[in-house]
Amino acid sequence: MKKEEMNLIKNAYCLYNLNTDEKVSNKVLKFIRKRLLKNQKELETLIEVFKEEIKFDDLIVCFDKEMEEPELYKKEKVMKKVGNEFYYGTYTTSVGNILVETTNSVSALKYFVKAIKSRNSITISDIEYHENNLKNAILLIFQNALEKYKINTHLLNIMPYEECNNEYFDKVILEDENKVVNNKSQSDYSYIYLADEIFASMAVNDLSRLSNKGKKVEILKGEFTDVVNRINSETTFSTCIYTENRDLAINFINLAQAENVFVNASLDEAEDLEDIDDEFYTKKKVMYPIK
Repeated sequence: MKKEEMNLIKNAYCLYNLNTDEKVSNKVLKFIRKRLLKNQKELETLIEVFKEEIKFDDLIVCFDKEMEEPELYKKEKVMKKVGNEFYYGTYTTSVGNILVETTNSVSALKYFVKAIKSRNSITISDIEYHENNLKNAILLIFQNALEKYKINTHLLNIMPYEECNNEYFDKVILEDENKVVNNKSQSDYSYIYLADEIFASMAVNDLSRLSNKGKKVEILKGEFTDVVNRINSETTFSTCIYTENRDLAINFINLAQAENVFVNASLDEAEDLEDIDDEFYTKKKVMYPIK
C-alpha cells in the first residue's frame, strides 16, 4: 500500500466530515438498500459461485439492523456561552481512518454502513481477496451511491491483506481476534496553530503561561493540511488555532482529531472527557468566538 493511496483515503475522510448535510447518511443508505434489492439475483449468483455460507436475506437483515442503530455523529451536542465572547461545549464525532481485517461478506457490509453513519473511512483487509467476489460487488453498490451524493468514493475500500499497511490507519479492528488496535501514540504536547501572524503575541503568551504550569506546548505554522496531519498523527489532548478566517476555523474544528479543539481561545479550559463505549466515535470539546 503506497502512501499516495492512504492520502486518498484521508482526503475522502476529511471531505465527508466537512459535508454540512446532516441527512446525507440517511439519503445514501436508503438508496443503497434499494440498489441491494435491485441487484439481488446478481448477488445471489456470487454467493453461489464463491460458495459463501450466507443467503441474500442475511445481507438485508444485517443492513437493516445497522440502520436501526443510533447515529451518534454530532447528535450529542451541548453548547453554552462563556459571557459574551465564546461558545463552548462537547459533541460526539468520528475517530478517523479505520482498517478492518475480515473475510466475512456480511461483516464487510456492516462496516460500510457504520462508516457512512459515523463518518469514518473504512478499509477492509481481505485475506481472500478477489476483485469479482461478493464483497467487491457490495463495495461497488456502496461506492456508486457515494458518487451519486457527491461523496468521495475512497471513503470505502477493500484491499488484499498483503497490500495493507496497518500502521497507516488510526485504528485497526481484528474481527477474528475480537481485538482493536489503536495505532496512535499518546502525545505529551498540546499544539497552538498560528495561522495568522496578527495573533502571534497571543499565541506566545499562551505558550508561556501554559509552559509555566508545567505543560508541554508547541506553536505550529504552515499550510493547513500539513498542520492538521501533524496534529492527527498522534493522540492529542488539546489544540487551538489562531486565525481571522472563519472557514479555516470551522475546518480546523471538524478535522483536528484532538480531545479539545479551540479557536482563538486559550487551552486553559481543556479538560479530560468521558470515553464512549463505541469504537467508531469519540468525544470532542470545542470553544470558538461568538462573533
